[in-house]
Amino acid sequence: MSDLLETTAYQSSIETTSVSLEASYVFPASFSQRRLWFLQQLEPDQTSYLVPVALRLSGPLDVAAATFALNRIVERHDTLRTSFAVQDGEPVQVVHPYRAFDTPFEDLVAAEDPAGAAQESMLVEANTAFDLSVAPLCRYKILGLSAEEHILLFTTHHIVFDGWSKGVWMRELATFYRERVKNGSAGVVELSELPIQYGDYAAWQREHLSGKALDDQISFWSGALDGAPTLLELPTDRARVADPSQDGATVPFALDKKLTMDLRKLCRETNSTPFMVLLAAFQVLLSRYSGQQDVLVGTPIANRERLELEGLIGFFSNTLVMRAKIEPGATFLDVLESVKRFTLDAYAHQDMPFDKLVEHLQPGRNLGYNPLFQVMFALHNNPRETAGLEGLTVTATGAGRLKTKFDMFLAVVDTAESFRGVIEYGTALFEQATIERMLDHYLLLLEAAANFPLTAI
Repeated sequence: MSDLLETTAYQSSIETTSVSLEASYVFPASFSQRRLWFLQQLEPDQTSYLVPVALRLSGPLDVAAATFALNRIVERHDTLRTSFAVQDGEPVQVVHPYRAFDTPFEDLVAAEDPAGAAQESMLVEANTAFDLSVAPLCRYKILGLSAEEHILLFTTHHIVFDGWSKGVWMRELATFYRERVKNGSAGVVELSELPIQYGDYAAWQREHLSGKALDDQISFWSGALDGAPTLLELPTDRARVADPSQDGATVPFALDKKLTMDLRKLCRETNSTPFMVLLAAFQVLLSRYSGQQDVLVGTPIANRERLELEGLIGFFSNTLVMRAKIEPGATFLDVLESVKRFTLDAYAHQDMPFDKLVEHLQPGRNLGYNPLFQVMFALHNNPRETAGLEGLTVTATGAGRLKTKFDMFLAVVDTAESFRGVIEYGTALFEQATIERMLDHYLLLLEAAANFPLTAI
């Protein structure tokens, strides 16, 4: 990404732009940030794009070391010191100078019910919106339940943070905390300097996705999605309304060892990935439930193919739209082959930002549902592990009420032993019993696909 590293010239040329906020640098918003910014203007108080993290810390917590570590992360990553302003009608990133901060501490030891009080505090944090014009777009709090039981709350906005960023944040938290605990205030942490910051990427993206490069992406996706239905009409327990609640819930599931082994065998025999097989079966399920033979499903991608981006905190993730045409007489192998071809083509054209795709295709917009697709599918190849902190046992805990942006989101984790995961759903549309029944049917479809792939759908 040599051309990305040359964006400093662009940076210096826009530093002098008039902005009403004190700032070190001003950058254009990335395409993904631009979409979230506009959505936030429509609903300033909406919290569905908050990213709440809650870590239970068991053991003797060094609050000073934790504060030191959190400060170093904010100092290191521009995105955690960023706000958004408007220039010429467009959102821009405003990167503010680093200023040291103390971590708020809420002592719940004397509370009648410390666990209940902690849950209430987590709910407040997870459901308090950010003003995108005010930096930082992250906040921290430590809850003290006892001398050796604490909960660290970290809440940020998706506009500056994605799923990959959480892993970066966890690793750096562990590194900075360990060094401070071991070496005290004299501790020096040797982390390689970040080659670029998120603003450099956003400026590069604007320059890279233009002209022929953008035309090629648009040409592929326009053809790939031509004529596709943009609403998946699943049978719901409650009618869809124009401004639905974003409250959600989850139902977990796991495949047994035999089914997992059978599916891995099918992958080998068809030269397919688990993503392709699991997605194909899910699209068959959605087709059967909706009665539609043409199904669109969204899938997230990390969008960090460049080495320089791997260690950054920021909003890089993109969404691809996966299409499956399912004919009644087709076998599962027919469907799988079609899904395989589409997946490979989609990943070859993954640079197309989802918001630019929507802007170009101009599907019918409705506040009651997401454009192009309303159901998501994701496969994580490795379970997300919680990094340990020196002298502490760390476990992720519920961070408050779940908000969902989609009708349904099937997330699968591929572990060494099995496939397991959760299905997230909007409670404004579905009852838990309905989702559980759909999951049962999905597992039946997977079993049939693994054992009788030549049977007609």
